[in-house]
Amino acid sequence: LFVQDNYLSVYPYNASTQTSQKKRQLMHMELASSAADSISDSDLFESIIRREQQWSLMPLHGVLSTIRPAFFIQGTFKSRQSFPAWLGKNSTTRKNHRLLEDVRNHMQSKVSASSSEVCLQYIPSLKRPLSQPLLKGKPEDGVAAVIECMDSYGLSRDDWNAIFDICHFSQFTNPIVAIPSSTKSKFTRMYNKSHKVISSSKGRSAKDKIEPLRAEEDVVDDVSDEEEETQSDTLFKEKKPKKPKKRNTKKRK
Repeated sequence: LFVQDNYLSVYPYNASTQTSQKKRQLMHMELASSAADSISDSDLFESIIRREQQWSLMPLHGVLSTIRPAFFIQGTFKSRQSFPAWLGKNSTTRKNHRLLEDVRNHMQSKVSASSSEVCLQYIPSLKRPLSQPLLKGKPEDGVAAVIECMDSYGLSRDDWNAIFDICHFSQFTNPIVAIPSSTKSKFTRMYNKSHKVISSSKGRSAKDKIEPLRAEEDVVDDVSDEEEETQSDTLFKEKKPKKPKKRNTKKRK
């Protein structure tokens, strides 16, 4: 990663030996092209190593990714060395993937779509109805419209932030930046209030349904216990003592 990020900022020694400026530039381009080809070949070997578990190719991958490009492009740095930007970009990418999966999971009850469809079709279309009502008109009406739109897609308050984080690009301004903080606070309060009432009502109805079931289970348990007792009584009955036989006292004829 360090070689790939910094090899273009090096001025090669072999290019400086040329007499004219054009020849030096041409040699610099040829050496940079050779280094880029070597890095590309190393990426191919890396995919083979990971896909087919060919770990014996690791030394060759190391030569193609570091030693060979450094041989072509060896020279002096025109600027300071930069840290690999891929590491930071990869962290942001993984975060956005996690947020996208959360949004898709919450939308599954309302929408049947894959992660790519949610990212490419639904989220860009939801940006405007989730932000513009909070910027125009009365805050109460805008908040109610946004919450209604969120409920229609099964989105939560965290999903509202995640949608704008996923669709945020450096060359475009984030629309929620222009929303006043008072409107955001009112939006959060109204959302928490409305959804807290819904969750509590659901909890009561579930409890009401569970209590009769528990009562029925208790009755069934009592009946089953009585049946078991009767069965045990029938299996283990006490033997009644036998009456002694009467002796025949009559005289024989």
